[in-house]
Amino acid sequence: MKEIIQQTRYNAIIFLSFFCTKISFAEASQPNFLIELDQNKISIEKTKDPESLSKKIKQQEKRIQTLENAVRELQDKIFQTHEHNLKTKVITTREEISTWDCYIKDAFGKIFSGKGETKLEASGHALKKCGGGISCKEENLKCSSEKQIKEKIYPSGNTQVIEKPHKKIKWTCLMQDNFQETFTGEGQSEAEAQAKTLKACGGGRFCTEENMKCSHN
Repeated sequence: MKEIIQQTRYNAIIFLSFFCTKISFAEASQPNFLIELDQNKISIEKTKDPESLSKKIKQQEKRIQTLENAVRELQDKIFQTHEHNLKTKVITTREEISTWDCYIKDAFGKIFSGKGETKLEASGHALKKCGGGISCKEENLKCSSEKQIKEKIYPSGNTQVIEKPHKKIKWTCLMQDNFQETFTGEGQSEAEAQAKTLKACGGGRFCTEENMKCSHN
Protein backbone atom coordinates (compact mmCIF):
# COMPACT_ATOMS: atom_id res chain seq x y z
CA MET A 1 0.00 0.00 0.00
CA LYS A 2 2.77 2.46 0.98
CA GLU A 3 4.73 1.58 -2.16
CA ILE A 4 1.75 2.46 -4.40
CA ILE A 5 1.33 5.87 -2.74
CA GLN A 6 5.05 6.64 -2.91
CA GLN A 7 5.20 5.68 -6.61
CA THR A 8 2.15 7.84 -7.36
CA ARG A 9 3.75 10.82 -5.60
CA TYR A 10 7.02 10.22 -7.46
CA ASN A 11 5.30 10.15 -10.86
CA ALA A 12 3.35 13.32 -10.02
CA ILE A 13 6.51 15.18 -8.95
CA ILE A 14 8.32 14.25 -12.18
CA PHE A 15 5.31 15.31 -14.22
CA LEU A 16 4.94 18.65 -12.40
CA SER A 17 8.68 19.38 -12.46
CA PHE A 18 8.78 18.79 -16.20
CA PHE A 19 6.04 21.31 -16.95
CA CYS A 20 7.49 23.89 -14.55
CA THR A 21 10.75 23.65 -16.48
CA LYS A 22 8.82 23.97 -19.73
CA ILE A 23 7.05 27.15 -18.60
CA SER A 24 10.18 28.93 -17.37
CA PHE A 25 12.06 27.94 -20.49
CA ALA A 26 9.31 29.33 -22.67
CA GLU A 27 9.23 32.67 -20.83
CA ALA A 28 12.99 33.19 -20.64
CA SER A 29 13.95 32.48 -24.25
CA GLN A 30 13.41 34.32 -27.51
CA PRO A 31 12.25 32.86 -29.83
CA ASN A 32 10.09 30.78 -27.53
CA PHE A 33 9.89 27.00 -27.49
CA LEU A 34 6.92 25.02 -26.22
CA ILE A 35 7.81 21.57 -24.88
CA GLU A 36 4.88 19.16 -24.45
CA LEU A 37 4.64 15.66 -23.03
CA ASP A 38 1.73 13.54 -24.28
CA GLN A 39 1.45 9.77 -23.64
CA ASN A 40 5.18 9.34 -22.98
CA LYS A 41 6.10 11.35 -26.13
CA ILE A 42 7.99 14.65 -26.07
CA SER A 43 7.32 17.31 -28.71
CA ILE A 44 9.13 20.68 -29.14
CA GLU A 45 7.38 23.49 -30.95
CA LYS A 46 8.99 26.80 -31.94
CA THR A 47 6.70 29.80 -31.79
CA LYS A 48 6.96 33.60 -31.93
CA ASP A 49 3.36 34.18 -30.94
CA PRO A 50 3.35 35.07 -27.20
CA GLU A 51 -0.44 34.92 -27.01
CA SER A 52 -0.58 31.42 -28.45
CA LEU A 53 2.26 30.34 -26.20
CA SER A 54 0.56 31.81 -23.13
CA LYS A 55 -2.69 30.03 -24.00
CA LYS A 56 -0.97 26.68 -24.33
CA ILE A 57 0.91 27.22 -21.08
CA LYS A 58 -2.38 27.87 -19.28
CA GLN A 59 -3.81 24.68 -20.77
CA GLN A 60 -0.85 22.74 -19.43
CA GLU A 61 -1.21 24.39 -16.03
CA LYS A 62 -4.85 23.29 -15.98
CA ARG A 63 -3.79 19.74 -16.81
CA ILE A 64 -1.27 19.86 -13.97
CA GLN A 65 -3.96 21.03 -11.53
CA THR A 66 -6.26 18.23 -12.70
CA LEU A 67 -3.47 15.71 -12.16
CA GLU A 68 -2.79 17.03 -8.64
CA ASN A 69 -6.48 16.69 -7.75
CA ALA A 70 -6.58 13.15 -9.16
CA VAL A 71 -3.51 12.15 -7.11
CA ARG A 72 -5.06 13.52 -3.90
CA GLU A 73 -8.35 11.73 -4.61
CA LEU A 74 -6.51 8.47 -5.26
CA GLN A 75 -4.58 8.80 -1.99
CA ASP A 76 -7.81 9.38 -0.05
CA LYS A 77 -9.42 6.28 -1.57
CA ILE A 78 -6.35 4.14 -0.85
CA PHE A 79 -6.21 5.23 2.80
CA GLN A 80 -9.96 4.69 3.27
CA THR A 81 -9.75 1.19 1.81
CA HIS A 82 -6.72 0.33 3.92
CA GLU A 83 -8.39 1.63 7.11
CA HIS A 84 -11.57 -0.34 6.35
CA ASN A 85 -9.57 -3.55 5.84
CA LEU A 86 -7.80 -3.06 9.18
CA LYS A 87 -11.10 -2.61 11.02
CA THR A 88 -12.76 -5.67 9.48
CA LYS A 89 -9.76 -8.02 9.66
CA VAL A 90 -10.50 -11.07 11.81
CA ILE A 91 -8.09 -13.81 12.88
CA THR A 92 -9.52 -17.23 13.73
CA THR A 93 -7.55 -20.01 15.42
CA ARG A 94 -8.57 -23.65 15.63
CA GLU A 95 -7.36 -25.92 18.40
CA GLU A 96 -8.02 -29.66 18.55
CA ILE A 97 -8.56 -30.96 22.08
CA SER A 98 -8.47 -34.67 22.94
CA THR A 99 -9.98 -36.12 26.11
CA TRP A 100 -9.20 -39.68 27.19
CA ASP A 101 -11.11 -41.81 29.71
CA CYS A 102 -10.04 -45.18 31.08
CA TYR A 103 -11.51 -47.53 33.68
CA ILE A 104 -10.71 -50.88 35.21
CA LYS A 105 -12.91 -53.36 37.08
CA ASP A 106 -11.48 -55.47 39.90
CA ALA A 107 -12.48 -58.99 40.91
CA PHE A 108 -15.30 -57.62 43.10
CA GLY A 109 -16.82 -55.56 40.30
CA LYS A 110 -15.59 -52.26 41.70
CA ILE A 111 -14.85 -49.60 39.07
CA PHE A 112 -11.80 -47.31 39.05
CA SER A 113 -11.69 -44.60 36.40
CA GLY A 114 -9.26 -41.94 35.23
CA LYS A 115 -9.31 -38.98 32.84
CA GLY A 116 -6.52 -37.19 30.97
CA GLU A 117 -5.44 -35.41 27.81
CA THR A 118 -3.61 -38.57 26.68
CA LYS A 119 -4.32 -42.28 26.96
CA LEU A 120 -1.25 -42.76 29.15
CA GLU A 121 -2.37 -40.06 31.57
CA ALA A 122 -5.89 -41.48 31.88
CA SER A 123 -4.54 -45.04 32.29
CA GLY A 124 -2.18 -43.93 35.05
CA HIS A 125 -4.98 -42.25 37.03
CA ALA A 126 -7.19 -45.35 36.77
CA LEU A 127 -4.42 -47.76 37.84
CA LYS A 128 -3.46 -45.55 40.79
CA LYS A 129 -7.05 -45.55 42.04
CA CYS A 130 -7.19 -49.32 41.65
CA GLY A 131 -4.45 -49.58 44.28
CA GLY A 132 -2.34 -52.50 43.06
CA GLY A 133 -4.80 -55.39 43.41
CA ILE A 134 -4.59 -58.57 41.34
CA SER A 135 -6.97 -57.12 38.75
CA CYS A 136 -5.15 -53.77 38.54
CA LYS A 137 -3.27 -54.54 35.34
CA GLU A 138 -2.87 -52.51 32.21
CA GLU A 139 -4.38 -55.25 30.03
CA ASN A 140 -7.64 -54.97 31.99
CA LEU A 141 -8.03 -51.27 31.19
CA LYS A 142 -10.72 -50.11 28.82
CA CYS A 143 -10.18 -46.69 27.25
CA SER A 144 -11.71 -44.38 24.67
CA SER A 145 -11.28 -40.76 23.56
CA GLU A 146 -13.15 -37.92 21.91
CA LYS A 147 -11.82 -34.94 19.95
CA GLN A 148 -13.32 -31.47 19.95
CA ILE A 149 -12.43 -28.40 17.88
CA LYS A 150 -12.05 -25.18 19.86
CA GLU A 151 -12.20 -21.96 17.84
CA LYS A 152 -11.07 -18.52 19.00
CA ILE A 153 -11.78 -15.28 17.13
CA TYR A 154 -9.48 -12.25 17.43
CA PRO A 155 -11.24 -9.16 15.94
CA SER A 156 -8.86 -6.40 14.79
CA GLY A 157 -8.73 -3.43 17.15
CA ASN A 158 -10.46 -5.39 19.92
CA THR A 159 -8.48 -6.86 22.80
CA GLN A 160 -11.34 -9.16 23.80
CA VAL A 161 -11.04 -12.71 22.46
CA ILE A 162 -14.28 -14.32 21.30
CA GLU A 163 -14.46 -18.06 21.94
CA LYS A 164 -16.79 -19.69 19.46
CA PRO A 165 -19.14 -22.16 21.18
CA HIS A 166 -18.83 -25.74 20.01
CA LYS A 167 -21.14 -28.69 20.30
CA LYS A 168 -20.10 -30.99 23.12
CA ILE A 169 -20.24 -34.73 22.56
CA LYS A 170 -22.25 -36.65 25.12
CA TRP A 171 -22.27 -40.41 25.50
CA THR A 172 -25.07 -42.25 27.32
CA CYS A 173 -25.05 -45.89 28.40
CA LEU A 174 -27.69 -48.04 30.07
CA MET A 175 -27.97 -51.59 31.38
CA GLN A 176 -30.46 -53.76 33.27
CA ASP A 177 -29.82 -56.29 36.01
CA ASN A 178 -31.67 -59.57 36.57
CA PHE A 179 -34.48 -57.68 38.32
CA GLN A 180 -34.90 -55.42 35.23
CA GLU A 181 -33.65 -52.45 37.17
CA THR A 182 -32.10 -49.88 34.81
CA PHE A 183 -28.80 -48.09 35.39
CA THR A 184 -27.47 -45.25 33.25
CA GLY A 185 -24.35 -43.15 32.96
CA GLU A 186 -23.26 -40.14 30.90
CA GLY A 187 -19.85 -38.85 29.86
CA GLN A 188 -17.79 -37.05 27.24
CA SER A 189 -16.48 -40.40 25.98
CA GLU A 190 -17.84 -43.93 25.74
CA ALA A 191 -15.47 -45.23 28.43
CA GLU A 192 -16.54 -42.51 30.87
CA ALA A 193 -20.24 -43.29 30.33
CA GLN A 194 -19.57 -47.04 30.69
CA ALA A 195 -17.66 -46.56 33.94
CA LYS A 196 -20.44 -44.46 35.45
CA THR A 197 -23.07 -47.00 34.41
CA LEU A 198 -21.10 -49.90 35.93
CA LYS A 199 -20.61 -47.94 39.15
CA ALA A 200 -24.35 -47.26 39.30
CA CYS A 201 -25.05 -50.96 38.77
CA GLY A 202 -22.97 -51.82 41.83
CA GLY A 203 -20.89 -54.78 40.67
CA GLY A 204 -23.54 -57.48 40.45
CA ARG A 205 -23.39 -60.53 38.18
CA PHE A 206 -25.26 -58.72 35.43
CA CYS A 207 -23.14 -55.58 35.69
CA THR A 208 -20.98 -56.28 32.65
CA GLU A 209 -20.18 -54.49 29.39
CA GLU A 210 -21.96 -57.26 27.45
CA ASN A 211 -25.28 -56.18 28.95
CA MET A 212 -24.68 -52.50 28.25
CA LYS A 213 -25.88 -50.35 25.34
CA CYS A 214 -24.32 -47.00 24.51
CA SER A 215 -24.87 -44.15 22.04
CA HIS A 216 -23.88 -40.50 21.59
CA ASN A 217 -25.34 -37.30 20.13
